[in-house]
Amino acid sequence: MAIISIFLILSFIGSLKPFSPYSLIIELSDYLKSLWVKSPEYEPPFGHAELLSLEEFSKRRQIDLQQAIEALRQKNIKLASPKETLDSLLRKMI
Repeated sequence: MAIISIFLILSFIGSLKPFSPYSLIIELSDYLKSLWVKSPEYEPPFGHAELLSLEEFSKRRQIDLQQAIEALRQKNIKLASPKETLDSLLRKMI
């Protein structure tokens, strides 16, 4: 119980005032995040956009749904329904 309490106290202090090894973990996290997105054009518009349906995504991004469907058809991506998630559409492309 004492070891867990010490670890908990150190974790709390480490979150308030960065010191080693906590600062190293934060720096590593920032570095890995910088490797994830290579350029701003690949940055997702918002978190977990892939979970939205094409219809919901179009509304959020103010994209005409019919134009989005037509653009997918031109790329030979078969859309079962506008309620299909972006994740499932992506899996069809792979």
